[in-house]
Amino acid sequence: MPALLDEAVSIAARFPNVYLALSGVLNYLRIAPTEVHHQLGKVLRDVGPHKLIWGSEAAMTGPPAPFLKNFAELTLPEELCDGWGYPQITREDKRMILGGNMAGLLGIDVPGKLEQLDKAGR
Repeated sequence: MPALLDEAVSIAARFPNVYLALSGVLNYLRIAPTEVHHQLGKVLRDVGPHKLIWGSEAAMTGPPAPFLKNFAELTLPEELCDGWGYPQITREDKRMILGGNMAGLLGIDVPGKLEQLDKAGR
């Protein structure tokens, strides 16, 4: 693991106000999947999905749709989960990472906002 990732994970695991953006990890999924699986497994295990934020770096990498598709289909290989103690990423984890955590940080009541939008005929 890169030393800076290890340090970021250590800091985020110890301080409740430190969250990690995953753009630097997830953007490499198509070219270095095993490395990404290890890095994501480590942050899920040591920091937790409740402190992870989606980032696409779309300004530098182009439209985020391919990255979102890859993330939506992502599972960690069972041998890494068994061998390294990584938790499997769940649908709920992905929901939190893709916006739920950021909404919480910004004080947005997602169920309330969805109800408001339904009433407005979104």
